[in-house]
Amino acid sequence: MGAETDQKRGAESFSGPDGNQSFSVADFISLVKDTVQARPECRSCPLFGAPTVVLDTNRDALGPVDVAFLGLNPGREEVKQDRPFVGPAGRELRERMQDLPAGSTWLISNFILCHTQNEAAIPEPDQVLEHCLPMLRGIIARFPARLYVPLGAKAMQVCNISGRITANSGQVFKKNTIPLIHPSAILRASRGPRSNREIFDQGFARIVEFLQAVTK
Repeated sequence: MGAETDQKRGAESFSGPDGNQSFSVADFISLVKDTVQARPECRSCPLFGAPTVVLDTNRDALGPVDVAFLGLNPGREEVKQDRPFVGPAGRELRERMQDLPAGSTWLISNFILCHTQNEAAIPEPDQVLEHCLPMLRGIIARFPARLYVPLGAKAMQVCNISGRITANSGQVFKKNTIPLIHPSAILRASRGPRSNREIFDQGFARIVEFLQAVTK
């Protein structure tokens, strides 16, 4: 599928095959990074020039996945390893991903592909999201998921889910979206009667149950 068609449907023009199983993940990541450097919306973005981290997956090529975990944007450790969610919070997530049903395929990415030290350091976040969301739609178009898991309050809000993340964590919205508190919350002291670890683990158990049901 060509670049013109991609842009019409909101999936940005990554100059390569769309859904071609012979197209490697590494080649696709390179294409996304090249697009970030050339795309006018990226060049005018407040984060242009910041390191870009695209995705991680256990697939060898483009194609459907069982679950897509979506954070806000990559941090310093993610830039070092060029993979999302590999710092302390990411290790908490990945440890629990071992409990996914056997043979599950997954994608990890972010709504914003470029690095900042933290969420508060994102300049003009609404503008940055407006520029970057079509890029994520392009990624999702190549890795459509049975289940989407926004990680953290801001990622949940980007999915147009209102309310408190602690209350919504582990609940099913829009038939195939389950928000979770951000795994970094596990590393912080809890404020409510339940620990953040308990909230996260109970929510992740719902993800496992959902995938077990849809993959039978």
